[in-house]
Amino acid sequence: MSAKTVLITGALSGIGEECCRQFANNGYNVIFSGRNTRRGEELQEELRNVNSHSYFVLADVVIEEQVVSLIEKACQIYGKIDTLINSAGTEG
Repeated sequence: MSAKTVLITGALSGIGEECCRQFANNGYNVIFSGRNTRRGEELQEELRNVNSHSYFVLADVVIEEQVVSLIEKACQIYGKIDTLINSAGTEG
C-alpha cells in the first residue's frame, strides 16, 4: 500500500506548519504551500529530515492560477491527494 498524500495550504506558520510536521512524522507524502520561499524551503528541509516525501510549492491561495498549479504539482509528484487541509488565512 502506498503512502497517503496530504496537501496543506498556509503551511508556513501556526496550525498549518504543525500539521506538516505531524503528517510527515506519520509517514504521509506532504505537499505544502505558502507565500515565503525562504521559509518554505527551510520547512521542506526540516520535514525531509523526518520524511523524504515532503515538497514545498510557492503559492498564494487568493490567486486562482497558483492554486491550480499547486494541485497539478501535487498530482504530478504523488499521483493523488488523499487529504486537503486549508489553513491559509489573512494577516492583520
